[in-house]
Amino acid sequence: MASQGRGAAGHQGSGPHATGPDGAGPHGAGPHGGAGGGPGALTAEDRSLIAELLARYAEAIDAGDFDAVGDLLADATVRDQHGNVVARGRDEVVALYSATTRRHHDGTPCTAHVITNVIVEPRGPGAAEVRSRFTVLQATDSLPLQPVVVGRYRDRVERIGGAWRFVERTMVPERWGEVGEHLHFDPRDLGG
Repeated sequence: MASQGRGAAGHQGSGPHATGPDGAGPHGAGPHGGAGGGPGALTAEDRSLIAELLARYAEAIDAGDFDAVGDLLADATVRDQHGNVVARGRDEVVALYSATTRRHHDGTPCTAHVITNVIVEPRGPGAAEVRSRFTVLQATDSLPLQPVVVGRYRDRVERIGGAWRFVERTMVPERWGEVGEHLHFDPRDLGG
């Protein structure tokens, strides 16, 4: 039977990105990774709940609610861009953010963490890798609105007690702006 190619990835046809009529991709993978319905597959609801973890993190950090950040990362090991462990578990996460992130007169860092380009890939039953980009915008009484840091998050999440939870977060800052109003230290002094 001749194939009727329709071109781009996610469409029936031939080539490395071809999918079958059921949306299964090459090697039986579904259109968004994972075997279609098999062990390790992620549903649309799983993907939505995992992406919501990122949004909840941004909401908590921008509110200056380091306890909520600690709750979100309570099951996680947090690493820097070099793989060094900087915090493990709720109490260490709260202490890390309290020691490094400046809160202003309103109790917040006066930031907006914008998290984009979210990619969720299954990594076995009840586990996924999440890669995303972040841009931190900030404006204070003495700092006009501007980006102060951009970079990437590399997260691992697992289903624990029926809920998706962070189990590892690696923060990879790539470009720094004026961070004096955001952090209690200048990360450029650390060589990273």
